[in-house]
Amino acid sequence: MKRAKDLLMMGVLGLSFLAASIEAKETAAMAPFELEKDVPEQAAEILEESWCSVLEAWPEIAVMEPSITQRVLSLKRVTLPDPCNDLICLTRMGHALDVQWVLVTHLEKGKRRRLMMTVKLLNVENAEWATSRELDLDVSSIQDGNTEPFTDLAKELFPPQQSQATGNKPQILEDKESILRRQAATPQGMVYIPASTFLMGSEKGERDERDPHLVQLPGYYIGIHEVTNEEYKAFVEGTNRRPPAAWKDERLALPGQPVVGISWEDAHAYAQWRGFRLPSEAEWERAARGTDGRTYPWGEAPPLEGSEFRCNLWGGEDGFEMTSPVGSFPSGASPEGCMDMAGNVWEWVNSLYRPYPFDPTDGRENRHEKGDRCVRGGCWVHSMVVLFRCSARNSLSPKTEGIKHPYLGFRCAASVKE
Repeated sequence: MKRAKDLLMMGVLGLSFLAASIEAKETAAMAPFELEKDVPEQAAEILEESWCSVLEAWPEIAVMEPSITQRVLSLKRVTLPDPCNDLICLTRMGHALDVQWVLVTHLEKGKRRRLMMTVKLLNVENAEWATSRELDLDVSSIQDGNTEPFTDLAKELFPPQQSQATGNKPQILEDKESILRRQAATPQGMVYIPASTFLMGSEKGERDERDPHLVQLPGYYIGIHEVTNEEYKAFVEGTNRRPPAAWKDERLALPGQPVVGISWEDAHAYAQWRGFRLPSEAEWERAARGTDGRTYPWGEAPPLEGSEFRCNLWGGEDGFEMTSPVGSFPSGASPEGCMDMAGNVWEWVNSLYRPYPFDPTDGRENRHEKGDRCVRGGCWVHSMVVLFRCSARNSLSPKTEGIKHPYLGFRCAASVKE
């Protein structure tokens, strides 16, 4: 009887999925598409067919299409609520299908005969949302065979596997004389990071941190501390820039606290006003972890060990209800002497949020390109230590997100001028 069921299952899934599930590293099931009432069914079918065709050919994942998902659940006699769109139900679906991920796709009408597609990825084992992405789609373009939006989305959700960084080890690429000369020219409040290679990313981290790879950087300067309210106030007064809304809360407005509640564009404008710039994502991570690939800026010990706090995290036990004045946790300094690179506030960096490997020439450092920008470091509203790792990544909209969040700041960087 079991053999008969196995053969029946092969017929339902098809040889393509079975072969892909053997070759691919991961498996996923697509939940039935969720449509708003005003979404034309024909347009939805075009998008579903195109999206499924891209995923079917994607080498990193074996995906059950919505129709197959429903047939397998029926075969296994698994009854789920209709609609099945909450975390508990979708997690149950994933376990029943024995897959690692569940893809949820929602369609709603956009502007000018376009459709907005939201794709969420559920981690079945952890029963939590791993990521969410939005696409503004031109249905006629998709119908004409343009699959580029879906290919880019697949790259973000299931990044092509890069080979583990091997061969050359992380190293300093600058002689002592050059380092001393550039250190002597370091702008006030900054530290010099010598030209070097370092290991970026983590095999043990989230999907967007994989795979670790060697990145080579020229020498640069980066702020020892996050930009403070006092420093940002001079910018506001000197340029008539809108003051951060967070200053209305006296708990966030002390001169030595990091400025928070600003957009990526505000951060960029401040850095430019100072004659600096925002660090790239790679520069930020290199300054946080050095060249030895450590997990946290201070090493491998957890952020809280006994009664010692190495960074500002959730709760008042560390002595701070919200943000802490910059430099309040000297034991949490990075190998390069940078403070608060874990906890306190998320920090804007210049880079667009794109899949690894990191490539500064692929457009991700273009400040005029549209898309979410990376934020790094974790913040005071978190207690999950995974977010305080040097390699942890997050992203937000550059225009509006910063204004709404009293836990988002930045530090500056500068290029070497000789």
